Amino acid sequence: MKWLGPPRFSTYTFKDLVKNSLPRIGRVFVVGNHSSGEYNLEIRNFSLMDIGDYRCMTTNGTSSLTADFRLDIYRPPVDMQIVSMDDTGVITVHENENVSLVCEVVSGNPVEDMQWTRGNDTMSVGGPGNISYLFRSIRDDHMSNFTCVANNSGTEIPVQQSIQIHVERMYI
Repeated sequence: MKWLGPPRFSTYTFKDLVKNSLPRIGRVFVVGNHSSGEYNLEIRNFSLMDIGDYRCMTTNGTSSLTADFRLDIYRPPVDMQIVSMDDTGVITVHENENVSLVCEVVSGNPVEDMQWTRGNDTMSVGGPGNISYLFRSIRDDHMSNFTCVANNSGTEIPVQQSIQIHVERMYI
């Protein structure tokens, strides 16, 4: 019975013995009821260098058994910002002006889907990393809140930030 792992399915263990030259030595262990054939790979203080493909190989009498696993670290998107937004969270535009709302985020893992919403309406979809929404401002946009939302399938809580639009009327 042996465990293989990154990079390129390198040998990690043979039965309950961890390979001495393994860079992860001291964090990798074989646990379980060894007398009954249970050899579970345990990685403590899991980090980015542990991400990858792992393989368990054993024999069952006359046949070989192999099981592959993918280990990953799920991370939410972070550091969202609406470009050109000041500390007040308000942007002032003129009526009938072209407006570009741009939202950026540091991508998570897996990468996120993004959207701009206004109330319950989705105005634009995009991502990963950024999304833009272009529109011509009208009076009805005054005091409207637009929300940038980023969500990935690995995390449950979306990251979001809102901006309020103040539309100044154009007098002719």
